[in-house]
Amino acid sequence: MNLINIWDIDAPVIKEGKDLTPYMTFFKAKNPINKAVLVIPGGGYYGVCDTYEGEEVAEYFNEFGVDAFVLRYSTVSNLEEPVFPKPFCEATRAMRLIRANADMFDINPNCLGIMGFSAGGHLASWVSTKFNDKLSEDDDLFDKFSARPDFSVLCYPVLFLHDLTPYGITGVNLLGEKASDEEKDKYSTPYYVSKDTPPTFLFHTQADQVVPVINSVKYYEAMIEHGVKGELHIYRPGSHGMGLAKPLEHIDHGDTDYCSSWPKLLKNWIINMI
Repeated sequence: MNLINIWDIDAPVIKEGKDLTPYMTFFKAKNPINKAVLVIPGGGYYGVCDTYEGEEVAEYFNEFGVDAFVLRYSTVSNLEEPVFPKPFCEATRAMRLIRANADMFDINPNCLGIMGFSAGGHLASWVSTKFNDKLSEDDDLFDKFSARPDFSVLCYPVLFLHDLTPYGITGVNLLGEKASDEEKDKYSTPYYVSKDTPPTFLFHTQADQVVPVINSVKYYEAMIEHGVKGELHIYRPGSHGMGLAKPLEHIDHGDTDYCSSWPKLLKNWIINMI
């Protein structure tokens, strides 16, 4: 497990506070299968749930041979809202940095995916649909390496910031309290799904009261419209923010038991379909 400053791979990492440096934690699989993934935890752009939507997920990937990186990106915990476009710049930079150093990490740069939970799902879907957008002049790797994921995994993702998702903490932290409807639509990612969007696996629950399941449904409909391969798995019960559906203090155990098969479906998809 190594900490990597995404803007200067040789520089130290500041993990907390206003001086936080966006960084990745690298989890190397013991028996790699030549696939890797950048994991983006959720947290409403307020903070980062880097345990059950980060480290535990990376360790699960390692169990079946997938190398994993967990991204710690900028949120209102270290910036004033709105935080846009910092998280988007950091996520695309992370993808390019991994590819630029593929030999050092001993990974296949041509099978590098992205995975996001909740607000992290919004960020992952942005990278999956708008990977060529240049929102910062700071990325010296922009013209040298692609940020496009080779596959995408979106878990109970925030995808709409307007009509289909209450404009709550995620939207306010990202775009500000006074964002116009036009701005909210501009950063709603299902509108940008195209034939170039990578194969995508989506997981959601119908009972999610924080991020309505229609977010994932609309994204999948756009995938079908544009011929993008993928899978959508909707479970009837299940609270928001369950990670890998292991028992958690803030989640009803019955929900996690019912949804506990979803990580196995993801494993099968990555091993056999990607």
